Amino acid sequence: MGRIILTCKNLCALSALAALLVANPALAFYAEDEDIDAYAAAWVAKQAENESAAAARYLALLQKKPADPAIAEALWESAIKTGDRANAIRAAKVLELNGVSVESSLLLFADAIQKKDWKAAEGVMASLSEGNNYAFIAPLFRSWLNVAQGRPHAFPAEVENPLLGFYSGDQPAYLNLASGKFEQAKSDLRPFLTLEANHSLDLRLRAAPVFAGIGNREFALQLVTDIVPEDIAEMLSSPRPSQKAATLAPEEGLAAIYVRLAEALIEQGAPDKGLILARIASWIAPNNGAAKIVLAKSLDIAGAKNAARGVRAQIDQKSPYWARAAIAEIQQLSGDMRHKEAIALAERVAIQRNSPELSLLLGQTLESAGELERARETFARLINTGEAARVAPQRLATYYFSLATITHKQGQWRAARSLLEKGQVLDPQNAYLSNYLGYTMLEQGEDLSKALEMLRRAYRLAPESAAIADSLGWGLYLTGDYKNAIYYLEKSAKASGNDLVINEHLGDAYWRAGRKVEARYAWRIAALLAEGNDAVRLADKINLGLDS
Repeated sequence: MGRIILTCKNLCALSALAALLVANPALAFYAEDEDIDAYAAAWVAKQAENESAAAARYLALLQKKPADPAIAEALWESAIKTGDRANAIRAAKVLELNGVSVESSLLLFADAIQKKDWKAAEGVMASLSEGNNYAFIAPLFRSWLNVAQGRPHAFPAEVENPLLGFYSGDQPAYLNLASGKFEQAKSDLRPFLTLEANHSLDLRLRAAPVFAGIGNREFALQLVTDIVPEDIAEMLSSPRPSQKAATLAPEEGLAAIYVRLAEALIEQGAPDKGLILARIASWIAPNNGAAKIVLAKSLDIAGAKNAARGVRAQIDQKSPYWARAAIAEIQQLSGDMRHKEAIALAERVAIQRNSPELSLLLGQTLESAGELERARETFARLINTGEAARVAPQRLATYYFSLATITHKQGQWRAARSLLEKGQVLDPQNAYLSNYLGYTMLEQGEDLSKALEMLRRAYRLAPESAAIADSLGWGLYLTGDYKNAIYYLEKSAKASGNDLVINEHLGDAYWRAGRKVEARYAWRIAALLAEGNDAVRLADKINLGLDS
């Protein structure tokens, strides 16, 4: 290929490409390649978040250079974000040959299982045992390949790898449901009947229709009672005439492990990796509500909010995941300050699904929008209906807590304190209620010893909470115990990062303890996020300290 003449158009493309070349020198050969315009245009489209246009251009480039890992990786990223399965698989095959993306093997294995391409599945299995970050999952993949081929799954009862052991706890149940070993699956499921984690609830929701299909309605109903509304529980525990087979599809079991890993990656600060696994799960199990929920969450984090909204909209109102999707949508709208839409959706959901949890969400949505009186009325109704229905004390305490925070915001501290104390009697183990009561008593200058007692209790119940550690540290500061105050405030600051209030508190404690250099450092961290009066106050502290 010959050199291209640098026209104005080429120069514009080059300037856009320059930043990319700095970050990825391996692509520098494109500066003398006739495809520079196409690559630059694809990169510019990607920066503008036009992933579809970027993917189309990357695909055209990959067709010209079918073994190029750099182009394949760019196409892979766009295809994952846009949900283009065909192009993701095309890119994954190139990446797999070049050992570029460890997640590409997860897609290729799932695709091979779905297409019953056992040779391809075996090939991916070989790559998983060659240093891939997901090598720990290979024994589980082998089990699913066995099940898909109609053989015993042979998954070990005792798993040697602790990472696999942690993430595969629910997989024996899925494997036995897919293998038709229903009595063993029933035994596997029993420990999950009282476990509230998402993967436990998902397992129960997937298993119920299987047991309903083999005529065990009683156990099917036991699996879903109290975790979904009565009509949905009835639907999941009743055999359907259109039900073709009682066993679970292998794709559903694979989707479950992908969803669980995706959730873990999001929690561990790797949402881009979580998006990949959630997307693969949604491709191989398109009716899996759990996969859609996690996929939408991943897309929200990635900034693709319209795409996330579209995924949540795919969840039908009769799905056991509909309420979870609606709650996520309401919270996202509130977070984006789209309060009218959030309230309208929360009201509609509360009417369609008359449940205390959704009424509580409506009150919280109204509170977030600043509609305090309507929120107060909503929480007051919840307390009245909860007392009449004799709901669990812990739940009733939550309603009192919600009403108290609104009442406090409306300037009625005495009434708010009374509500908080009622809630504390109902649920003395509620750390956040005790923290709110104790900290607000500090703010009000009321009975410091009692406030400190509340905060110590809260910390004993939730020592991992940065907010509670800060409250206790501040209470100790106000009583003059600067040494112990610093211990809790440092712990809180380390956990929370650049939080303005916590770092200001820490700076104040340092100053009173004579550690003035550290005090100014903490105040400077707090000042990074300060505006208005907060910025003025912190500037004065940095310049003058507290002694002035």
